[in-house]
Amino acid sequence: MRRGVTLDGNLFISKNAHLIMPYHPALDLASEAKLGKRRIGTTGRGVGPAYVDKTARVGIRMADLLNERLFREKLELNVAQKNRLLREIYDAETFTVEEILDKYLRYAGWLAPYITDTALLLSRWIESGYSVLFEGAQATMLDIDHGTYPYITSSSTTAGGASTGTGVPPTKIHGVVGVSKAYTTRVGAGPFPPRCRARSPKRSARGATSTAPPPAGRGAAAGSTPSSGATRRASTASTRWPSPSSTSSTSARP
Repeated sequence: MRRGVTLDGNLFISKNAHLIMPYHPALDLASEAKLGKRRIGTTGRGVGPAYVDKTARVGIRMADLLNERLFREKLELNVAQKNRLLREIYDAETFTVEEILDKYLRYAGWLAPYITDTALLLSRWIESGYSVLFEGAQATMLDIDHGTYPYITSSSTTAGGASTGTGVPPTKIHGVVGVSKAYTTRVGAGPFPPRCRARSPKRSARGATSTAPPPAGRGAAAGSTPSSGATRRASTASTRWPSPSSTSSTSARP
């Protein structure tokens, strides 16, 4: 607001979105420490443990913030379970219900006006004739099912994940644009390079092209404008044979 940005009518948060609670980063970091050389190299922000709770059907969602009694009930159950893991398995600090409850009820007061049924909202927009663009992130090779397991993220990051996450049926999606990079990187630990260490952009392009994976199959991806012969070949190959490490944007029309 102080910077001239208003959120009214511009921000919508899914009531089904799962919350990362304070115990999730604690479990994330403690688990990585215990793995030693076999650690994944996560960001330590609790994303994986939050997805564990989601699939275990004990996750806390945005809608739960709007019901203090229900929120407390779920929080008490989770804190009891997580504290036991933190204390007995990881020898780490534990949490109290009240310290989390007070903080998150304040968050609820701020966020309540923006929490809504986004699947219904998107459906109404599409039926009214609006075009909707879904921006993908992290790409196929980080997908929980189709990626380079276990060096992946915890969600469905392929183009099909747009339907899974938004509730918009695949029959309403009429176009997918893929953006492919020439080589695969990761943050954290594991066998993948975290970045290209070449000193100049030209050397970076050659290095990226030389380490590109072989084509995996046809798809709808668009290459980038080449700056050299080496990158031109990589760009052309990406256009015809997109790498599995592509990020996609999916559009829906009525």
